[in-house]
Amino acid sequence: MSSGQDRRYRRLLRLAKGALLWERVWPRAWPFAAVVGGFVTLALLDILPALPGWAHGLILVGFGGAAAVALYRTLSALGPVGRDAARRRIEIDSGLHHRPLAALEDRLAAGCDAPGGGALWQRHRQRMAEAVSRIRVRWPAPDVASRDPWALRAVVVLLLVIGVAAGGHEAGPRLARAVAPDLTATATDTGRIDVWISPPAYTGLAPVLLTARDGSQDGLQGEPLPVPVGSSVLAQAGRLPQAPVLLLGADRVPFASVTGSPGPVSDYRAETVVEGGSRLTVELRRRTLASWPIRVIADEAPEIAFAAPPDSTPDGLLALSYRATDDYGVVGVTATLERTAAQTGEDASLQLKLPVPPSGQQSVSGHSHHDLTAHPWAGFAVTIRLEAVDAAGQRGVSEPVAVQLPERSFSHPVARAVIAERRRLTDSEPEIRQGVAAVLERIAGRPDLFADDVVVSLALAVARSRLIAGREPAAVSQVRDILWQTALRIELGRVPMAERRLHEAHDAVAEALQRDADVAELDSLIDDLQGALEEYLAAVADALAERGLTADAEAAPWATMMAGADLMDVVETMRQLAQSGARAGAEAMLADLQRLLERLRAGLSGGDGAAAAEFAEAGRLMRELGALAERQQTLLDQTFASLRDAQGWLGEGAPGTASQGGAPEAAEQEALRRALGELMLDLDSLLGGIPEPLGSAERAMGNAVVGLKRHDLESAVESQGEALAHLQSSLSAAAEAMAERFGPGAALLLGGAGMMQPGPGSDPFGRFGGGTRGFGTGDVAVPEEGEIRRAQEVLRELRRRAGEAHRARDELDYIQRLLRLF
Repeated sequence: MSSGQDRRYRRLLRLAKGALLWERVWPRAWPFAAVVGGFVTLALLDILPALPGWAHGLILVGFGGAAAVALYRTLSALGPVGRDAARRRIEIDSGLHHRPLAALEDRLAAGCDAPGGGALWQRHRQRMAEAVSRIRVRWPAPDVASRDPWALRAVVVLLLVIGVAAGGHEAGPRLARAVAPDLTATATDTGRIDVWISPPAYTGLAPVLLTARDGSQDGLQGEPLPVPVGSSVLAQAGRLPQAPVLLLGADRVPFASVTGSPGPVSDYRAETVVEGGSRLTVELRRRTLASWPIRVIADEAPEIAFAAPPDSTPDGLLALSYRATDDYGVVGVTATLERTAAQTGEDASLQLKLPVPPSGQQSVSGHSHHDLTAHPWAGFAVTIRLEAVDAAGQRGVSEPVAVQLPERSFSHPVARAVIAERRRLTDSEPEIRQGVAAVLERIAGRPDLFADDVVVSLALAVARSRLIAGREPAAVSQVRDILWQTALRIELGRVPMAERRLHEAHDAVAEALQRDADVAELDSLIDDLQGALEEYLAAVADALAERGLTADAEAAPWATMMAGADLMDVVETMRQLAQSGARAGAEAMLADLQRLLERLRAGLSGGDGAAAAEFAEAGRLMRELGALAERQQTLLDQTFASLRDAQGWLGEGAPGTASQGGAPEAAEQEALRRALGELMLDLDSLLGGIPEPLGSAERAMGNAVVGLKRHDLESAVESQGEALAHLQSSLSAAAEAMAERFGPGAALLLGGAGMMQPGPGSDPFGRFGGGTRGFGTGDVAVPEEGEIRRAQEVLRELRRRAGEAHRARDELDYIQRLLRLF
């Protein structure tokens, strides 16, 4: 053979030896591979760590023994493969006969070198070398199928592929857990399981903690735990070899590793929301670690009804009262108004937002007044439905109630004419527009009828131009608004504009409180509210003076200043409550301020001519009553001076007596008593009754007259003082009677001394006790002034400590959480 053929022959010999060795070893080695593959499969599927420690260890011993036996049989098959066997394997695989490979390696025997013998030998070797050029080695054929007729080796391979796919990047940790059984764990060791059930915040219920320690459960005594629907569940499991599963109704929530890469014993957590189910269970490989019975409580829709039929107040406001209930509290109430007979160009419905107590009680009630006199529906019949909304967004609707909306009465003839034309604009046909524009032009041509008010003239001109030139539908709505403001301007002067700005400032503060705005923004908005309030009170004072409802032009500003001081006090208290974090109290104070302003507006509304005349008469009587009190005070001072002179300065007469001829104050006191009697008759005619303190004052005046005529100055002074006290009390009593007769805001608008004095049960503004500084706040506990100052001090101290970097991190985090609440 050539050198190339020799190298190829030697390579094939090595391959033949390898094939023979594989065919000898593999039939005995595959059981060992199957044992190892089965163990790796169990390890990658993470089955062994879920077993008790003793079972885990026993399985490891079994796998180890089986692997040792199989390995022994495998090693017994190992051994060198002879050259002759390798040569014979090549000859068989190549299909060669007469063993040519052996002939190539043979040598000519001694004594066979006869003539011709050598040539014959060389010819034989040449023929064998030609046969060797076709030699090859086939693939090994270990014939394992005869030893494994059920093909169990394929099952092992399939399971191994599944295990590799399941293990993924956790293959290493799982293999490590599989070869390290926890022999310290017992059959009942379930680690530590904590389950927090947190009801929705709007329920006001506290979170519940359920625990399980090594098979022992705490938290329930067999009774199902009531759980509101929508509650969040946070479950944590510690010291477990594998991630468990949380079962809640039809939901299966797998736990996730807290650290992200679980070890032999790790901590896990899972979160879900309660929507249904009767049991909360934690399982690990179909073994129950902990289980608690629960009872899911559905969130019912709120219910609402009218506490009283809708009504109209004497000052033209729509009064709505409601009662609403919900299992966790009502957060919003609205009233929807719908027209009973649709008209062209009108909206189908109108929604009013009703005040809701901020306490979130299960049963709430409210009463509110709404000014709809400017709405085109004023004076028309509507149906009203109430709608309550809870924190979960569920809604409850009341039965509809039919009512006729109130409309404002104007006393000024020009204002009535403007409003009449405004009502005609409910139909936007061109003919009606032209007719209204012509009437407005005629009204504007007589400025003497509305005191030559330039603003009114301009407003009428603008409204006429828009009706003529405007073709879009919005023009009618704009003209309605202009005409309404014009009528109010004619009737009340500049009060409407100031009132509009005040309402805008009030709504801005209310919106900021509801969205929990920061303190700086609230301070700015409250400053705007104070400015708008001052402007409104000044406008009210001017309107009162112009209508002659006070003694002179300076009396109305004086009375309004007294109200302004009280109202500003309310606004300042509201500011302090907002700064101290008592937002509910600030909202209550803002609602009280709104109610008080509505009552002031009611008192300012004069109604028709007869009502205005009665109101003016009431103002005259209140001023006369105040004047009587001042005259009585002056007379008392004079009598006391006479008594003092008689007792020692002149040294004449006995104490308590006057000079001969009688006391000169007797005639004046009698005239004062007669004036009071006439005033009492006028009050009885107007109010249908006489305030009780006036009768006591009249009797005390009579006693004073008797004492003065008898020269008993000491007794006269005592009776005069008693009469003065009753007169001062009668001011409050008369103010309350006026409030019942003309509305709660009448006391302020009538002016006069003593109007701001509180009476029994309620003050002249119709306010009742129970709140800060006399302003009712319903069920909301408004802090007193000392509590507000204390809260502000605590806030300042918290802010100071929050800026100290040397404090511990936990303490700073706690302080920040406290500050976020305010």
